[in-house]
Amino acid sequence: MSIAIRILSVLPLRVLYAIASFVLYPLLYYVVHYRRSMVMSNIRYCFPEKSEAACKQMARQFYHHFADLCVEIIHAYRISDEELRERVVFEGLDEAQAAFLQQKGGVFMLGHMGCWEWMADVAKRVDRNRIHTNVIYLKLDNKSADCIMMQIREKRGCTPIEMHKLLREAVRLRKESSKAEVYCMLADQKPSWRSLQFYTDFFGHNTPFLTGSEKIARKFAYPVYYADITMPSRGHYNIRLLPITTNAQCCEEGFVSREYVKLLEANIIKQPSIWLWSHNRFKWNNDK
Repeated sequence: MSIAIRILSVLPLRVLYAIASFVLYPLLYYVVHYRRSMVMSNIRYCFPEKSEAACKQMARQFYHHFADLCVEIIHAYRISDEELRERVVFEGLDEAQAAFLQQKGGVFMLGHMGCWEWMADVAKRVDRNRIHTNVIYLKLDNKSADCIMMQIREKRGCTPIEMHKLLREAVRLRKESSKAEVYCMLADQKPSWRSLQFYTDFFGHNTPFLTGSEKIARKFAYPVYYADITMPSRGHYNIRLLPITTNAQCCEEGFVSREYVKLLEANIIKQPSIWLWSHNRFKWNNDK
């Protein structure tokens, strides 16, 4: 797999998009039916007011985006700083950077929206002499794919940290690092059954969420920002950094997570086709 990704990454993005449109999309949607029942179930669950035809249209739009996402991640292996700056626009970064410097760290919370891997370029947009960016991730079962993902993130100037090592590394960096340590977290991951501790309303359903982002932010009194990701056109993303709090330690427990979920839901409603509907996000829901 790693060899194929390296070879494909040499191709121009317009060629990769042609592959996405005429090979990947029909293959995923019409031939192998990649998680189609899961995607349709999730869309119906979140948008019960929509007709079956509207749900199917949303699903097709998602698969078009998912095919694009696959090639965008491949392209990220060799994408230049100049091209990424043209394709990804950050809003509110100066405000977030000032807050992170003041508190010597901070947290970015985001969902599986758009090409979230391209957001890692934030590490090169901040003052790298004073701010260091960490990306929290779940290790992939496929070692070759996991290695490629690590290389992509490191090329953008990020340090990948496995989720189960987060607290230990955050404590160490707080003591040893001279820079403000910032943590980027995909906080819409489905919790394991052992982590079903926090539930909140999400699309009208009582849904569990991971609280690691909030715990780190509260422990170190970090500011927290939500990365609102939209796609104005193919291969271009706007990322608005919206403040949740300037000091999570001053908030009541659960506030950061609840605010994150509200912002995530609003982000999805704004452009539903670019969220990862193929994820079994609602497995542990409790609507009683």
